[in-house]
Amino acid sequence: MIDHKQYAEYVRYVAQAHQEHVLPTAKAMRVFPSGEKNPYFTHTLWCSMMMLLDTQLPENLRDAGAVALLFHDVLEDTSSPLPDSLSPEAVQFVHEIPNSIHIAPPPGMSRISLRIWLVCVDSHSLRGRSLNCY
Repeated sequence: MIDHKQYAEYVRYVAQAHQEHVLPTAKAMRVFPSGEKNPYFTHTLWCSMMMLLDTQLPENLRDAGAVALLFHDVLEDTSSPLPDSLSPEAVQFVHEIPNSIHIAPPPGMSRISLRIWLVCVDSHSLRGRSLNCY
Protein backbone atom coordinates (compact mmCIF):
# COMPACT_ATOMS: atom_id res chain seq x y z
CA MET A 1 0.00 0.00 0.00
CA ILE A 2 1.26 3.45 -0.85
CA ASP A 3 2.81 5.34 2.06
CA HIS A 4 0.38 8.23 2.63
CA LYS A 5 2.99 10.46 4.26
CA GLN A 6 5.42 10.00 1.36
CA TYR A 7 2.60 10.50 -1.16
CA ALA A 8 1.54 13.75 0.55
CA GLU A 9 5.16 14.94 0.36
CA TYR A 10 5.24 14.07 -3.35
CA VAL A 11 2.05 16.10 -3.91
CA ARG A 12 3.67 19.08 -2.15
CA TYR A 13 6.83 18.67 -4.26
CA VAL A 14 4.90 18.52 -7.54
CA ALA A 15 2.72 21.50 -6.61
CA GLN A 16 5.78 23.55 -5.71
CA ALA A 17 7.57 22.52 -8.91
CA HIS A 18 4.62 23.55 -11.08
CA GLN A 19 4.06 26.83 -9.25
CA GLU A 20 7.58 28.01 -8.39
CA HIS A 21 9.84 26.33 -10.96
CA VAL A 22 7.71 26.30 -14.11
CA LEU A 23 9.65 26.76 -17.35
CA PRO A 24 8.92 29.88 -19.44
CA THR A 25 7.60 27.67 -22.25
CA ALA A 26 5.23 25.72 -19.97
CA LYS A 27 1.92 26.50 -18.30
CA ALA A 28 1.52 27.09 -14.59
CA MET A 29 -2.27 27.28 -14.95
CA ARG A 30 -4.74 25.18 -16.91
CA VAL A 31 -7.38 27.21 -18.71
CA PHE A 32 -10.67 25.50 -19.51
CA PRO A 33 -13.08 26.45 -22.34
CA SER A 34 -15.24 28.20 -19.73
CA GLY A 35 -12.29 30.49 -18.91
CA GLU A 36 -11.92 28.92 -15.48
CA LYS A 37 -8.32 28.39 -14.36
CA ASN A 38 -6.71 26.06 -11.91
CA PRO A 39 -3.10 25.23 -11.05
CA TYR A 40 -1.52 22.86 -13.57
CA PHE A 41 -0.44 20.34 -10.94
CA THR A 42 -4.12 19.44 -10.41
CA HIS A 43 -3.94 17.61 -13.77
CA THR A 44 -1.12 15.35 -12.58
CA LEU A 45 -2.84 14.84 -9.22
CA TRP A 46 -6.06 13.78 -10.99
CA CYS A 47 -4.12 11.33 -13.18
CA SER A 48 -2.41 9.91 -10.14
CA MET A 49 -5.69 9.44 -8.26
CA MET A 50 -7.23 7.62 -11.24
CA MET A 51 -4.31 5.17 -11.22
CA LEU A 52 -4.66 4.57 -7.48
CA LEU A 53 -8.31 3.65 -8.06
CA ASP A 54 -7.48 1.11 -10.80
CA THR A 55 -7.82 -2.05 -8.71
CA GLN A 56 -7.34 -4.29 -11.76
CA LEU A 57 -3.60 -3.64 -11.53
CA PRO A 58 -1.37 -5.32 -8.93
CA GLU A 59 -0.84 -2.99 -5.98
CA ASN A 60 2.90 -2.51 -6.55
CA LEU A 61 2.34 -1.42 -10.18
CA ARG A 62 -0.65 0.72 -9.24
CA ASP A 63 1.38 2.56 -6.59
CA ALA A 64 4.42 3.09 -8.84
CA GLY A 65 2.12 4.16 -11.69
CA ALA A 66 0.31 6.64 -9.46
CA VAL A 67 3.59 8.22 -8.41
CA ALA A 68 4.77 8.30 -12.04
CA LEU A 69 1.58 10.07 -13.10
CA LEU A 70 1.99 12.59 -10.30
CA PHE A 71 5.48 13.41 -11.64
CA HIS A 72 4.86 12.87 -15.36
CA ASP A 73 5.03 16.57 -16.31
CA VAL A 74 7.72 17.68 -13.85
CA LEU A 75 10.66 17.03 -16.19
CA GLU A 76 8.82 18.47 -19.20
CA ASP A 77 7.37 21.62 -17.63
CA THR A 78 9.61 22.58 -14.70
CA SER A 79 13.25 22.99 -13.81
CA SER A 80 12.84 20.61 -10.86
CA PRO A 81 14.49 17.18 -10.94
CA LEU A 82 12.77 13.99 -9.88
CA PRO A 83 13.34 13.34 -6.17
CA ASP A 84 15.86 10.64 -5.30
CA SER A 85 13.22 8.93 -3.16
CA LEU A 86 11.17 7.75 -6.18
CA SER A 87 11.23 4.01 -6.76
CA PRO A 88 13.12 2.72 -9.81
CA GLU A 89 9.76 1.59 -11.28
CA ALA A 90 8.23 5.05 -10.90
CA VAL A 91 11.27 6.69 -12.51
CA GLN A 92 11.11 4.21 -15.41
CA PHE A 93 7.41 4.91 -15.93
CA VAL A 94 7.99 8.70 -15.84
CA HIS A 95 10.54 8.33 -18.62
CA GLU A 96 8.28 6.02 -20.66
CA ILE A 97 5.30 8.39 -20.65
CA PRO A 98 5.41 10.47 -23.83
CA ASN A 99 5.92 14.20 -23.35
CA SER A 100 2.86 14.89 -25.46
CA ILE A 101 -0.32 12.89 -25.88
CA HIS A 102 -0.67 11.32 -29.32
CA ILE A 103 -3.64 9.63 -30.94
CA ALA A 104 -1.89 6.24 -30.77
CA PRO A 105 0.46 5.06 -28.04
CA PRO A 106 4.12 4.70 -28.92
CA PRO A 107 4.98 1.13 -30.03
CA GLY A 108 6.56 -1.25 -27.57
CA MET A 109 5.04 0.21 -24.39
CA SER A 110 4.80 -2.14 -21.43
CA ARG A 111 1.32 -3.00 -20.12
CA ILE A 112 1.63 -0.65 -17.14
CA SER A 113 3.05 2.18 -19.26
CA LEU A 114 0.14 1.77 -21.66
CA ARG A 115 -2.30 1.95 -18.73
CA ILE A 116 -0.56 5.11 -17.49
CA TRP A 117 -0.67 6.59 -21.01
CA LEU A 118 -4.41 5.87 -21.21
CA VAL A 119 -5.02 7.72 -17.93
CA CYS A 120 -3.17 10.74 -19.40
CA VAL A 121 -5.26 10.57 -22.59
CA ASP A 122 -8.47 10.40 -20.53
CA SER A 123 -7.37 13.43 -18.54
CA HIS A 124 -6.67 15.48 -21.65
CA SER A 125 -9.91 14.43 -23.35
CA LEU A 126 -11.98 15.41 -20.31
CA ARG A 127 -11.04 19.10 -20.35
CA GLY A 128 -14.18 21.14 -19.94
CA ARG A 129 -16.41 18.07 -19.56
CA SER A 130 -17.95 16.47 -16.53
CA LEU A 131 -16.17 13.42 -15.17
CA ASN A 132 -18.06 10.14 -15.19
CA CYS A 133 -16.14 7.57 -13.20
CA TYR A 134 -16.39 4.04 -14.53
